[in-house]
Parts: sequence; C-alpha cells; structure tokens
Amino acid sequence: MLANLARCRDEHGNGARFNLGGYCSQTVDWLTAAALVEPDANRRDALMFEAFGTVHEDAGFIPLYQQTLAWAMPDRVATAPRVDNQIRFAVIQLVPPATARRPADVAAARAAVEWDHLQKA
Repeated sequence: MLANLARCRDEHGNGARFNLGGYCSQTVDWLTAAALVEPDANRRDALMFEAFGTVHEDAGFIPLYQQTLAWAMPDRVATAPRVDNQIRFAVIQLVPPATARRPADVAAARAAVEWDHLQKA
C-alpha cells in the first residue's frame, strides 16, 4: 500500500501511481523501499509502522469522501445495518408472514435483532 499510495512521484509521473495528491517524503520513500526488501517480519513491520506514522504526522492524506450506507430489505427480513457495511448472516432473522404486514411488528423485530447484535458485540 505504501509503495502505491505514499511514495514520491517524479516529473514524469513515475512512482506511486495512486498518489494523486502529490504527497512526497524522502523519509517515507526510504522506509518503504527498506520494508519491501526486509526479510525479517518484525523489522519489516517496524519500518512500515514508522512510515505510516510519518504519513500520519505529515497529514499526507486528508479523506474528502465518506461512504453513505444505504440498506433496503423486505418487511420479512429483520436485521440491523452495520457501520462497516458487512452482512452478518448469523444475525438476520425472518419475520413470520402474518406479522410482516404490520409495520409496528416489523419495527419491533428489527429493534430486537439490533439489541441482540449489540449484546453479542
């Protein structure tokens, strides 16, 4: 990730192909190059940790986009949307067809599923 996102680009655009903001730090370049060839996993992790810390301290990337989560489901399905946008099939419940027509019952079933999910977290 560091090699494609945080390394410097030269005047021809060579370097990190996804570094569209033009962030450049010789320290991060050196740490990234060293991490790419370091055979020892612990030392490699330390190099990457230091490189990520440098990018963070420099505020090299400022996110300008936040994913809006939109969920839709039929009345027969009761589950709580997750903030990480993952679907956990273990917490999905089906509402019996007789109660699926009453919005209050569907809302109660969804609230119960969400409460159960929060208790397990």
